[in-house]
Amino acid sequence: MPIRFTCPHCEQQTLVEERFVGLEGPCVNCGRTVVVPADAPRVAEPAAESAAEASTRRWMRISLYSIAGVALVASLVGLAALVLQPAIASVKAAGLRRRCAGNLAQLALAIDAYEQNYGSYPPAFTLGSDGKPWHSWRVLILPYLGPEASQVYSQYDLSQPWDSPHNRRVIGSMPSVFASPADPSAETKHETSYFAVVGPGMAFSGADASSTKITDGLDQTILLVEAQDAGIVWTQPRDLDGLTLTYMIGVDLGGHHPGGMNVVTADAQTHFLPDSLTPQEVRALLTASGGENASLAGD
Repeated sequence: MPIRFTCPHCEQQTLVEERFVGLEGPCVNCGRTVVVPADAPRVAEPAAESAAEASTRRWMRISLYSIAGVALVASLVGLAALVLQPAIASVKAAGLRRRCAGNLAQLALAIDAYEQNYGSYPPAFTLGSDGKPWHSWRVLILPYLGPEASQVYSQYDLSQPWDSPHNRRVIGSMPSVFASPADPSAETKHETSYFAVVGPGMAFSGADASSTKITDGLDQTILLVEAQDAGIVWTQPRDLDGLTLTYMIGVDLGGHHPGGMNVVTADAQTHFLPDSLTPQEVRALLTASGGENASLAGD
């Protein structure tokens, strides 16, 4: 049964089919949003409509159908987004993890190139004339990280400490390879996401450390790890202290990716270590010649 509806804004009267009671739609006369009220008077036997009234009623019917259709599509889109959200998040996390592993592989290859040139790994840090740490291994491998990093290296003065006024100007030019893509704040703060674990028995232990000193196997010895919020500027000659680490993934190691952390071994192969590994197992994989019964399974 049709309803004679009067727009509360412009007072234009139109006939609306009863099934549209409670729906919103634009007034055909003034265009403002109206709602067909439930208590609007019904017309039992409507008089013959003029051509204008018939046209108006058809237009309003089409408008209300369109609005209902848009609402349905929006609901379906929202539902699809809700259902797919975990899958989308998983794909994004996997992509960040792969890019992070790529950074570690690039750093390991640069260390290998340095070793081929100098016969040993770069030292974890070099000492200055004052007997204090002056330069990080990260600075020393810049020439092996591509043209952009080589340009940064050309602006760095090895005759001055890392935090001299001159060398501080280079800090803001940190190559992106030192920042995990899963940690945007690292690049903003110019802090490295990747570290050597230094100390007795580690791959970066001593000034003459090299791949030839690794007897546990290059493919079974971790060279570099990732860590979050260590607060170490990328040029700072400081890494993770093997004597004070807990070796717990998610505590002082890892933290960028759910479920574990990326590492790269001395053969420049990356691995994802699950956080189910015990601290003893993680430490065993970091030692160069400990002879422990630890093994890296394939990813």
